[in-house]
Amino acid sequence: MNHQWIYDVFINFRGDDSRNSLVSHLYAALSNARINTFLDDEKLHKGSELQPQLLRAIQGSQICLVVFSENYSRSSWCLLELEKIMENRGTHGQIVIPIFYHIDPAIVRRQLGNFGKALEITAKKMQSKREKQKLLLQTWKSALSQATNLSGWDVTSSRNESELVQKIVEEVLAKLDNTFMPLPEHTVGLESRVEKMVPWIENNSTKVCMIGIWGMGGLGKTTAAKAIYNQIHRKFVYRSFIENIRETCERDSKGGWHICLQQQLLSDLLKTKEKIHNIASGTIAIKKMLSAKKVLIVLDDVTKVEQVKALYESRKWFGAGSVLIVTSRDAHILKSLQVDHVYPVNEMDQKESLELFSWHAFRQASPRADFSELSSSVIKYCGGLPLAAEVIGSYLYGRTREEWTSVLSKLEIIPDHHVQEKLRISYDGLSDVLEYLSS
Repeated sequence: MNHQWIYDVFINFRGDDSRNSLVSHLYAALSNARINTFLDDEKLHKGSELQPQLLRAIQGSQICLVVFSENYSRSSWCLLELEKIMENRGTHGQIVIPIFYHIDPAIVRRQLGNFGKALEITAKKMQSKREKQKLLLQTWKSALSQATNLSGWDVTSSRNESELVQKIVEEVLAKLDNTFMPLPEHTVGLESRVEKMVPWIENNSTKVCMIGIWGMGGLGKTTAAKAIYNQIHRKFVYRSFIENIRETCERDSKGGWHICLQQQLLSDLLKTKEKIHNIASGTIAIKKMLSAKKVLIVLDDVTKVEQVKALYESRKWFGAGSVLIVTSRDAHILKSLQVDHVYPVNEMDQKESLELFSWHAFRQASPRADFSELSSSVIKYCGGLPLAAEVIGSYLYGRTREEWTSVLSKLEIIPDHHVQEKLRISYDGLSDVLEYLSS
């Protein structure tokens, strides 16, 4: 079972050294990037053991930033936290990033000079609170050595601190990649497709915003929705992306898809596995959970209005700033849902089609010179569909001119619109075309 993260980041630091400088700047930058960060509170430093709230925060943080400074080893709390952080790194796979704040990494790694002396004194002070002070000292030394051997950042007086903070935030965002929806390696034309959608959403951020993405199968509606999601999802604590709703409903012909969709929505929003026994209880649970919260929900490949209504009955359930995105092949469904705006996803133009086709057929942005004319002839049968350009391009990769010519002759036998109609239907249609080309 995957470990459930409560926070994105936990910051371990010595308050006297860095709370009002680096750490405050870092915390502000992380918060501005919508990164859920736990900042240690000195009120939680009581007794000789870590308080339950601190333990929970450490264990529930996907990334731990450890800020080493001159007086770090004078704090038993810093060291106790570090001990637990390195322990969790081994058991839960936490990511640990060391930051050396005006201190030589070698001094921390090898516990040299005043840093090493302070470490021994701190361990000795804990002797009356822990039976084996020598064992405690070795545990802390081991944790320090392990942490400092990891890739991190060195903050010196000669470095621009604000630039460094931004680089740390960028690294954190990159490592939190499990919250991003995967996109194809080559997203030709995608930027132009979504560049108008995100500003529109941001300009309507004070209300519940609902947009529809409409187009035939294979045009890239899902990819466009994922790209939008990746750009804005950090602004939402509660978010869900439900893919392939058409497929889910067709797979469950007895009607259990209602509960299936409800369970996925609740599981995504609550970050726990939810069990729903009937549609009515699911509806009540969703309404109670939403309770005017700001959410981001993407419903992909909707074929019936009922599929959306199974998840919410009214926009009043959502809080201000919520964004709902629905993709569908049927414009009438989007109209029935009374979306605020419909974005049509159109076919790629010839230039875009040729580039995407080339990435799959030649592993480069344009055709090989000796295949240029053949490539131009083939892509006209793709009908501007990204999926068709990808699949047929991949099919032709590494094949000889004779094989290309054979494929082209087979495509020429049937009218363009028949090929494109097949390609628009589904992946099954693509399989039929490939089977025909291979015959």
